[in-house]
Amino acid sequence: MRKNKHLPGIPKLDKVDSGQYIVELGTMQTGMLEELEKSHLYIAQLNDRIKALEARIEKPEKKPQK
Repeated sequence: MRKNKHLPGIPKLDKVDSGQYIVELGTMQTGMLEELEKSHLYIAQLNDRIKALEARIEKPEKKPQK
């Protein structure tokens, strides 16, 4: 993403001779939706991982009795 200066699913904008950019809205929206879905899945995975870690922290550890 940092190397190409845009998200992988979003096509690079084409520049015409007059200096204006050509934007294909259908392709752009499709790419944005794909990136949004990827982000949503990644956030859901992180949320599940956080919940599992919180559950481990909240469980009292059994300490050996003296």
